[in-house]
Amino acid sequence: SLISQQGPPATTSTINDKEDQPLPFFFSACLMIKDNNVILPEWLAYHYTVLPLRRLIVGVDPMSHTDPTPILNKYESIGMNITTWTDDSYWVEDGDGIYPHEKKDFIITNTTTNGDLVGRLKHRQKIFLKACLSQLKEEMRTWTIIVDADEYFAFNYYDEKEGAPTFCKNNVSCAQSYEKSIRDG
Repeated sequence: SLISQQGPPATTSTINDKEDQPLPFFFSACLMIKDNNVILPEWLAYHYTVLPLRRLIVGVDPMSHTDPTPILNKYESIGMNITTWTDDSYWVEDGDGIYPHEKKDFIITNTTTNGDLVGRLKHRQKIFLKACLSQLKEEMRTWTIIVDADEYFAFNYYDEKEGAPTFCKNNVSCAQSYEKSIRDG
C-alpha cells in the first residue's frame, strides 16, 4: 500500500450535507477489487471511521464474478463519495502497451500464459492508479491511500518514550519540530 498527499493542504470539510460536524481533513482512496464483497463492508466501515475516508474510486476487475454496487451504495447513503470504474472508464488505448497483454482488447485464450495474466494485472493496476490519482488531483483531494481490500491503514500512535524518528537523529531542530507537530496535531 502507498499513501501520498496531493495538492494544497485540506481545508475544513463537512462529512456530508446532512451533518454539521466539520472535519479538519479527510482521506481519499484508490481501491482495485475482484470478488471482495465478503470483506468489503468491514474495510469500508473501518476506513470511513478511522481515517476518515470520504472519497473512494473503485476499479472493478472485469473478471470479477460479484458486483460491489449494493455494498458501495450503503456508504454513499451516509455521505461517502464513491465512483466505480470498469476498464472502459480508465483504460485508454494510448499506444503505451508494448506487450499484447497490455492492450485493452487483449483476449485470454488457451495459449495465454500465467506470466501474461500477471503482466496484465500489473499493467491494469498501473493505469488504474494513474487515472485514479489524476482524478483525485483534479478534484483537489489531498490525503490519498492506495490499498487493497485486504489491507488496512493503521495509525502508529505517538509514544513519548520513542522520541523523534530516526530521520531526526543528531538533528536537534528536526527533533524539536517533529515533537511540536505531534503535540499541536
